Amino acid sequence: MKWNFKTVLLALSCILSSGFCFATDVRFVGSGSFEINGATITTTFSRLQNYSSNIQSGSLYLQLVASPDNNPAGSVYELSDKFDLGTINGIDGTLLPGAAYTDIYFTTNYHVPPFGNYYVFLVVYEYPGLSTFLDSAPATANPHTLGNGSTSSSSTSSGSTSSGSTSSSSSSGGSSSGGNDIALACPCRYQYSDGRVTIEAERVSNNRPGGYSGTLKLKLYATTAPYFGGAISGYVLGQVTLNQLEGHHYYDKISSERNLSTPPPGTYYLTLVLTEFRDGEDLIMDYAVMEGTQTFGAVSSSSSGSSSGNSASGSSSSSSSSSGMPAPSPNPDHSSGGGGATGLTLCLLLAILGLARRKYF
Repeated sequence: MKWNFKTVLLALSCILSSGFCFATDVRFVGSGSFEINGATITTTFSRLQNYSSNIQSGSLYLQLVASPDNNPAGSVYELSDKFDLGTINGIDGTLLPGAAYTDIYFTTNYHVPPFGNYYVFLVVYEYPGLSTFLDSAPATANPHTLGNGSTSSSSTSSGSTSSGSTSSSSSSGGSSSGGNDIALACPCRYQYSDGRVTIEAERVSNNRPGGYSGTLKLKLYATTAPYFGGAISGYVLGQVTLNQLEGHHYYDKISSERNLSTPPPGTYYLTLVLTEFRDGEDLIMDYAVMEGTQTFGAVSSSSSGSSSGNSASGSSSSSSSSSGMPAPSPNPDHSSGGGGATGLTLCLLLAILGLARRKYF
């Protein structure tokens, strides 16, 4: 990088005013989309928020990038030109404490990477002269095939709670045992009524030192026998898709209401299972056993229950998948200086956006 006098002054100003450039806490919130159309690429996102209570950001710009190794802050291919957020407010592209850019939309030239599979991210940088990485929102269903001969479009999401598909009942209490690098923390709850089910969990954490997890899901299983770990066989009543989560980040206060998928009549044990998609399948990383049993059949239209936590790892589960996702937050003792990369949810659609709060788009 060539350092000129203006860049040096900018760096000194940043250090003197905030003590450290990375003090800015700017994060993606919500969802977005991108669409590749010939030589151009269009990107949308619902919200970019400055969560600092007293620090104004520097000049901000956005860029869509493709990472071969699932690291938006590492070596990447630039899919779009840098988009200066100053074109939105007509000034300098900064954000005052607590302020946000909303309904972001921009179209730039599309830079075609070498043909291959890539993890796609929408990234926000601070200070064009320094290119300080602040946050990213990953595309859903990463990795994607890009390059000559491929066509892609996707929706993106970040932050907030996610949604999944079907299930029933409500559980609370208990906490998953520690030690898992991908962990579920309770109280967890489920409640179903009139063909709808709500699934809740206190927290899902990625305790790994870096990188991103595979796509995470919470699945509510009904089994004919109690579950004690390992492979699981049963009926998936509902699931919440959380998408990928950055290391040392977590989804907090997860709550999602979906359609209920009712199993055949009978009495079942219910277990909330946390899975990670790796090596072509959903692997069980942790689980919480709901208290008691639930009876499904002609009679019951509503029910609830409670859970205690157990943990498992390395097992596989089979079920249908659904989209949606909560917002990840940085763990306080491991948050990165850039305000925490929030996970993005990027979906490749030839259309328009969706929603979520992590740093996914």
